[in-house]
Amino acid sequence: MEIVVVLVLLAALIAAVLHAVTADGLRHLPPVQSHSGWGSADLPSRSYSSFASGIATEGR
Repeated sequence: MEIVVVLVLLAALIAAVLHAVTADGLRHLPPVQSHSGWGSADLPSRSYSSFASGIATEGR
């Protein structure tokens, strides 16, 4: 009899957790809004791979 109560409580806990996870708004993604423009002046002066590898390309 105790095993039935434990199984029922476990099922209720799992159902509550699943409901909370799916109902908390994580699946709602707002639309992307971009208000400011960008140009080539916003780009870095050297490639990102040179930053990651530590190789300095300045002076070439």
